[in-house]
Amino acid sequence: MSSVRFLAIVALVISATGAQAAEWRVNKVFGQVWIEKSGAQTVSLTKNLELPANTIVRTGKSGKVALVKGRSSMIVGPNSSIKIPGRGLFGRTIVRQQGTVDYRVEKRDVRHFKVKGPTISAVVKGTTFRVTETETQSKVSVSGGQVQVFDNATGDNVLVNPGQSVSRGTKGLIIAGKGPKNTINEGTASSGKDKDKDKDKDKDKDKGGKKK
Repeated sequence: MSSVRFLAIVALVISATGAQAAEWRVNKVFGQVWIEKSGAQTVSLTKNLELPANTIVRTGKSGKVALVKGRSSMIVGPNSSIKIPGRGLFGRTIVRQQGTVDYRVEKRDVRHFKVKGPTISAVVKGTTFRVTETETQSKVSVSGGQVQVFDNATGDNVLVNPGQSVSRGTKGLIIAGKGPKNTINEGTASSGKDKDKDKDKDKDKDKGGKKK
């Protein structure tokens, strides 16, 4: 089954269920898909199973799974993995992934949505896009809305429009596709990383005062 057809089926189910789900849950499962629990224990996925935050979902060579939350969805492709996000500081949602995952993000379900891969990161507020992170490819493709893509190593970033994609090459980010291309902004390595630790440090300084 193609990704486009698979996504269409999931979208229909999402529209019917509404935006009431509090947790990400399993909607469709094809092939070998499992979750990792403590002690390297693995458990097969079943439809309608709710997945708590920090659960790691993995797919085999022929595996594919659709996860939904309200009107938002994440479709994990073959040979991929994803860590179910929890609610971070200021309502941020951070997804950690490897492999290929198709995202459909609705503002009403998820605020300040961020996908973080080994080499690139994507920040969105409501859109449809795909992130591919493998040993040979790092790429974000946008179907609807806009996505801010970061190079984790340099902090360089660019706003990607619908019908465009950005990949990470040996010399940095490369944007391609139809329509006018936005300028790639230079940045620092910290620009593409989570800032939770920095904010926690600031709080500690306010509480503890000077270090002894």
